[in-house]
Amino acid sequence: MAGQEWLWPTLKHALFQDLSKVFKLAGKWDLVIFSGDLVQSGEKAEFDRLTTVLQELWSEFGKLGFSPDLVVLPGNHDIKRPQVTGSIRSLLHWWDDSDLQAEFFKTSKNEYRAAIEKSLRNYTDWTTRATGLGIGLKTGTPGLLPGDQSLTFEVNGLKVGVVALNSTWLQLTGQNYEGQLHVDTRQLLNVTNGDADQWCSHNDLNLLVTHHPTNWLHEQSLDYWNSEINPPGRFDAHIFGHVHEASAQQGAHGGNVPRIELQGISTSGKNRQQARPCSRLFCRPLQCRRFAHVQDMASTILSRDRWRLQYRVRKRLQPRL
Repeated sequence: MAGQEWLWPTLKHALFQDLSKVFKLAGKWDLVIFSGDLVQSGEKAEFDRLTTVLQELWSEFGKLGFSPDLVVLPGNHDIKRPQVTGSIRSLLHWWDDSDLQAEFFKTSKNEYRAAIEKSLRNYTDWTTRATGLGIGLKTGTPGLLPGDQSLTFEVNGLKVGVVALNSTWLQLTGQNYEGQLHVDTRQLLNVTNGDADQWCSHNDLNLLVTHHPTNWLHEQSLDYWNSEINPPGRFDAHIFGHVHEASAQQGAHGGNVPRIELQGISTSGKNRQQARPCSRLFCRPLQCRRFAHVQDMASTILSRDRWRLQYRVRKRLQPRL
């Protein structure tokens, strides 16, 4: 965060000590998911600094004897906020303009898609530069919007599917967007060969990742989310962050299969008194092997024949100032 770079050295060592302690308890990480807000304001210099920070982190993983893969997704702080002119002004009225909604997804060659891609260009360019720089960054099948992608991983004999969908693309100003954002069904279909259920059926475990929790979606978008993107039984868990608190929720309606929602917490927040470590999601095939979500009470939240899913949240760090 601009003006607070001097906080990182102390927090870094506290974080590394925390990782070492958790490693002794739980073993190695296979996969790290960074679900957005990689930087503060979407500037290229911030992304360059991010590479250095992640290289330090992966070096620390190396000292512990492992090197996990990394999946990233943009958050609202990864957008370089555009000037409110022309197509951006139109996008600010997304829910009032059905013609705009139709044109936006009809073709990739339109001014509105170009405006979104420009606002996230520093993020997109960074993902290209950072591949192969020792931080395990993986990219999969790309989608309609920057950050949309699907990937599969082999984790201790299990096939894990990850679908990451950009939920931040309408958050183009500093206003409060709770209840105003959108994840479109076409985003999902584009990264799952047009058939999400078929894509998921090839995997033992399927994770859906966004930056925002679902209460940040517009009511129309939420209807499609529940019926077309994340209906009961399709994904084993929805992972997200954004609001700087950790939670794990499981709920079902009308006798359907329960949906699981896992909210990760920030490594650090705006309030420098409240720097926090990560939350961790552990997939344990039969005899306990691990993979993880960036973000110790262990809680089993889902079990299947071949694996058990656990969620851990550690207490906040209070860095010395």
